[in-house]
Amino acid sequence: KIIFGDVEPADEKEDLYEKYISSGLWFVRGNINGEMDFRNTEFINREDGIPVHAMKNLTGGLEFSIEAFSSFERRGRCFASLTVTNRMDKSITENIGFLLRTARECELVKHSPSNYRPFSPEVTQWQPLKSTWKLENGHFRDGEKYVVYDCDRELSFIDKNGVAYTSVSLGSGESWTVRIAYGEGDSIPFDYEEERNRAVVAWQKELSRLNNIPAEILSDSKSKTMVMHLVTTILQHFSYPKGCDYMIVRQGGLHRMIWPYEAMTVLEALVRLGDFDDYVEPIIDMYFEKCQAESGEIVPFGVRWAMCTACALTSFAKYALTRGKEYFDKYRDRAYKAFLWIKDTRVKEETRGILKGLFPPLR
Repeated sequence: KIIFGDVEPADEKEDLYEKYISSGLWFVRGNINGEMDFRNTEFINREDGIPVHAMKNLTGGLEFSIEAFSSFERRGRCFASLTVTNRMDKSITENIGFLLRTARECELVKHSPSNYRPFSPEVTQWQPLKSTWKLENGHFRDGEKYVVYDCDRELSFIDKNGVAYTSVSLGSGESWTVRIAYGEGDSIPFDYEEERNRAVVAWQKELSRLNNIPAEILSDSKSKTMVMHLVTTILQHFSYPKGCDYMIVRQGGLHRMIWPYEAMTVLEALVRLGDFDDYVEPIIDMYFEKCQAESGEIVPFGVRWAMCTACALTSFAKYALTRGKEYFDKYRDRAYKAFLWIKDTRVKEETRGILKGLFPPLR
């Protein structure tokens, strides 16, 4: 399945992820309950790390090859391709299609965003969710959201079940492909290969910033691939929340919050590996200009952990060492104010169970 969602402005409320409304598409076979066998799935990784995601699945003698990527822009579109190949020595006819749903994201992806609980691969979890998508003028729409498709035939659509499908007959070794684009606003025709090439070129441009990878990593193909995947994964965490003019570096997966403790290593890695100042500096700006309270404490857009202020200071200090005194002076006074908050918050006198100099019980 593929989930389409916005990075909404986050806050500290416990029910934050209970409210997010997103849309999703789930490729199915046979009937609306016909899922692929996830145990027979192979993920295909590009050596250059560029996030054109691909996977291959073998179910009932049919090979399902799925590819997906997003356009490289603030309000991007998502593109996906499904190719079905008959790997049997006989002909077969099968219904192939996809479910469409708009619902709370925690219903589209069980236990999101943290997913500490067991994986839920069953397509039946979407069955109770009301279908709000409609077929309109050759494409599918739910309010501002749309899905357009490109294949050699028209797809049928069952409103009640929210499933688009067609019957496909394939001889041994034959294939059939459907390609889709998801976006918001007016539906736009698309050329899948052109969009794919455009996304790859945009990512190649970002990766060209890598100018400080150690020689021993560059000379080892596996190590180089690992670093390239690390960097593209990191860069995908940088987001402008919807309607906001500041940038955050999200925690991974479906998270919309920033954890300064984890962001420390993310920012440091980018600084060490290449020229990513225009990624790093907006995060430092956000800490001091959007998140710092009058007390000096830095309270991020997320859970108010007691260590956040020190983590933000650490990121600022390490980055300032690479930029020099002029940059350090930009936030010198704010940083000192944050330091004083830490100093003043420490326990002054030892009490039962709390040592002098440590923080009092905080989250």
